[in-house]
Amino acid sequence: MLSPFAGLRARLLLLVLAAVLPSLGVILASAEAHRRLAIDHALERARNLTRLSAAAYDQRVEAAHSLLDAIVRFPPLRTRDSEACSAFFRSLVADHPGYANIGAVDAAGDHFASARPIAGPVNASDRSWFRRALERGDFVVGNHQIGRITKVSSVNAAMPLRDPDGRLAAVLYIALDMAWLNQLAAQLELPPGASVTLFDRAETVVARQPDPERWLGKPMPPGDLRDALRSRLPRTVLGPGIDGISRFYSVAPLDDGPDSDLTIIVGLSRETILGEGDSIFRYGLLALGITTALALLAARFGGEAFIARPARTLAEAARRMSTGDFTARTGFSHLAGEIGALARAFDEMAGQLARRDEEVRALNAGLERRVEERTAALSEALGERDRFFDLSLDMLCVAGFDGFFKRVNPAFERTLGHTAGEMLAKPFLDFVHPDDRAATIAEMGKLNAGGSVLHFENRYECRDGSWKWVSWKSVPLLERGLIYAAARDVTEERRTAEEIRRLNGELAARAERLEEANRELEAFSYSVSHDLRAPLRHVDGYVHLFERHMASSLDEKGRRYLSTISDAALRMGRMIDDLLSFSRTGRAELRKSIVPLGPLVDEIVREATPEAEGRSIEWVISPLPGVKGDAALIRLALRNLVENAVKYTSRRERARIEIDAEERDGEVRVRVRDNGAGFDPRYAHKLFGVFERLHPREEFEGTGIGLANVRRIVERHGGRVGAEGRPGEGASFWFALPRNGP
Repeated sequence: MLSPFAGLRARLLLLVLAAVLPSLGVILASAEAHRRLAIDHALERARNLTRLSAAAYDQRVEAAHSLLDAIVRFPPLRTRDSEACSAFFRSLVADHPGYANIGAVDAAGDHFASARPIAGPVNASDRSWFRRALERGDFVVGNHQIGRITKVSSVNAAMPLRDPDGRLAAVLYIALDMAWLNQLAAQLELPPGASVTLFDRAETVVARQPDPERWLGKPMPPGDLRDALRSRLPRTVLGPGIDGISRFYSVAPLDDGPDSDLTIIVGLSRETILGEGDSIFRYGLLALGITTALALLAARFGGEAFIARPARTLAEAARRMSTGDFTARTGFSHLAGEIGALARAFDEMAGQLARRDEEVRALNAGLERRVEERTAALSEALGERDRFFDLSLDMLCVAGFDGFFKRVNPAFERTLGHTAGEMLAKPFLDFVHPDDRAATIAEMGKLNAGGSVLHFENRYECRDGSWKWVSWKSVPLLERGLIYAAARDVTEERRTAEEIRRLNGELAARAERLEEANRELEAFSYSVSHDLRAPLRHVDGYVHLFERHMASSLDEKGRRYLSTISDAALRMGRMIDDLLSFSRTGRAELRKSIVPLGPLVDEIVREATPEAEGRSIEWVISPLPGVKGDAALIRLALRNLVENAVKYTSRRERARIEIDAEERDGEVRVRVRDNGAGFDPRYAHKLFGVFERLHPREEFEGTGIGLANVRRIVERHGGRVGAEGRPGEGASFWFALPRNGP
């Protein structure tokens, strides 16, 4: 039995219907694409509106910050002049209608000035803005509140005011009226059915457009929108809102600061967004129905004459060709028009069909080989990528902006102990230490804005309940909503760094104790040296009195004894004087300036000339630069070196003393060289110690403190000292100071 659709005309009708089906598919696809585009546009617009709202809020907070910076300079605030301050605040509120109030409280939180009338004592010590201002000592923003004076929904910005002694004098605040959202909604020109709602951390409505009076103070009901609100992350949600109306919602924190507790939700009406696409879809279906009806009529009556009869002839020729008769022809290739062209094409095809069939088979075989080769190459590339991913010692992962890991490598399990399935099953914030979650959310905000995170550390919970510090590097792929990140366990590094800080602290404490001991030792030396002077004066005085009293009865040996006692007392006095000088150089405050060494050395040489009277001394003084330091102490150091050279050349018939300097490696090196007695270089390290002498006192006088004084002066200037010499060949003493001072 033949099918009712076996005839060509029937099939032509089916062909017309089949031709209509793609058009129907195009209409459906176009409508769906329009819907998707409208939805994407709506979501992007909602996100932009949340960003604009956050930016507007930031501008209001920054404006409040600037105004508080100016208010703290108002003189009556220092004296707590309530009337003057309140009048000043009232004028500011009149100029800034967006501020619910401007006021000031003392250190106990009690109001002493307000732009709005105060019915009685009002204390703000329990308010978040007051506590944060005391804790941080700088500009802060508090949580949302209902003002005790204004009775309106507001957020307070505050700044502490300190007196000249640094004590807290007052805390100033500006109450930002949350009604600003109504003005912003009007400026944004929201489409019909849209809503803008501001929630605090308790998920309660702070401000809303439209119908603000109806929804103020209402809680967010359970649902996807409340889950998005609790996540504190920028998200988009399709579903019912607080009023039960289904909209496209964009959720975002109003401020990404650590104290922010406000979240803004912008909703765009589903009907407004999709209404235009639905109308286009209905009109498209109507046009398609009319076109289909006309096509069916044309196919019914024109098909037989123009298509069916020639088609039957063509079918017969094709049947003959199917039996291998490639000589079959249509018989109407002489006709004009499309049917004739089809017949001629068919006849030509009959002669070329076999050859083309072979060519197609060859091409298909080659194409299959290329597809197989490309598939193998792609599979190998993916395999190499996965091997690197799995073999990495660092933790590698792919995460989504929805707060979940999408893929983690085995290093996560080796480091934290959690399996890949456990890591993917929960939001990654659940693994983060509670104290680090706010900072982690802030870094997520940077990634969501398109930035990269080059270094960030937080603590992740291990499977055994312990915590490990992890260092992250992350980059976003915004078009796919993904984050690619690499992490490394830095727990031991942080522990080592903490141990270094602890040891440095102990070292600093020991250095402080050593410094204190040195100060006490210097004070003790000064006290002992000072107290010894009086007895020595008595000894020397009584020696001279005894010598005059017994002048007639003393023999030569007695006078020699008395002279030895007097010389010892004088030498002890000089030692005490040198000890006092040594003590003073360690305690004196440095008064630094640029000290020209040339004139200073000339003056010291002139002072030393009387001591060398009758001697032949050749002075060789090179041009000398200036150095930065205390002029008096540097003069004392140079005088000790010059006097030392004069003393130890006293047994030379012709003495030669050279003074020069050179600048190199960022320092000035001053040298005093002589051709005197010299010293054994094996004991050079003793030269700059207190009471250290390499020559007998009978040979060269001295107390052994002068060079110790030189070293102390130079080291206090951040410099260093040194000496070279050989017995009988002279000595060279030098000190080096930083070019521009310590």
